[in-house]
Amino acid sequence: MSRDSLYKPRLFIDGVEALQLVSAKYNTTTNNNVSTLSAKINAPDLQETSLYGKKIEFFLNNGSEDGSPLFVGYIKQVQPTEGNISINAYDVRHFLTESSKNLNLTDEYNYDGHNLSQFLKSYVEDYINVNETYINVNKLNSTNPPVSLTGLRGDFKPYDILTGNLSKAIDITNIQEPLNYSMDVIEDSIVFLKKKKLDSTPSLVLSKNNGLINFKYNQRPKKFNANYMNRRLTYGSSPNGVFTIDYEGEDEYPAEQRHMAYIQLVNELQNTQEISVTSSMGHYVGLENIVFLNVEDSNIAGAHRVVSKSITCNKSSISLNLGLNKGLPVLSDYLS
Repeated sequence: MSRDSLYKPRLFIDGVEALQLVSAKYNTTTNNNVSTLSAKINAPDLQETSLYGKKIEFFLNNGSEDGSPLFVGYIKQVQPTEGNISINAYDVRHFLTESSKNLNLTDEYNYDGHNLSQFLKSYVEDYINVNETYINVNKLNSTNPPVSLTGLRGDFKPYDILTGNLSKAIDITNIQEPLNYSMDVIEDSIVFLKKKKLDSTPSLVLSKNNGLINFKYNQRPKKFNANYMNRRLTYGSSPNGVFTIDYEGEDEYPAEQRHMAYIQLVNELQNTQEISVTSSMGHYVGLENIVFLNVEDSNIAGAHRVVSKSITCNKSSISLNLGLNKGLPVLSDYLS
């Protein structure tokens, strides 16, 4: 898209606008990695050392003036070039990874009785927001079902506690469409995102006549077998049946392990395609939202979930790439 009066990205560093923004690239995914913003600014007189750790806000302003920034984070890398300065910033989750202390959870010091959101709020208030608010905990939400940290012992990074236990939060109201969670950041707030049902109203409908520029996809082999507790759960007979997942759960009884292995297999069957879409619309569509592809290719036509988003812009153009997951297969095609 060519730059015009309806497209005016703006970058602020510690509340001061960087007027000579040359280019920017924003990336976010549902795999619990931190979101990033890389930018190049024309500021030859700016001291690079003064930028480290500074708060950064990026407004895309695509179509209208944004009421809130697309990205909020902190500068972690600075690289001067000829006449320009390149910066890389990470969202507030980086305070829970590289900048955080390890937690040694024992019988004397632990988070027994806490769910994930309660743990996150407690840790942020005790160790991060000490002299200044870096992570807003007022928008924290809980998972359904909640995940208890009672009994958790060992040495952990706080972010590993979140990511390692978030996989246990699975809504199995419909066992054939389990809805798990991922983490996202809205401005300076961490939230838990639950997958939307594929029959939900799409946030975006794309076709060749409506925003879709091009697409490509890769097909991964379907996995019909799960190993658990020296046992195997098998779905039907298929030439792809040799592909297997290994489920290592904490459940004590084989029946419980089999049930969770079944859910993991269903999740695997939902994610057998990786779809990459270039589009002229959908810059503000959120992760886990539903995008409907109205295309002739029956392999990818239909509803999909957004699993990644990348936006690149410079002085004259803006581009958007969405990563999508193929919709849910019909399990009756595979179950014996």
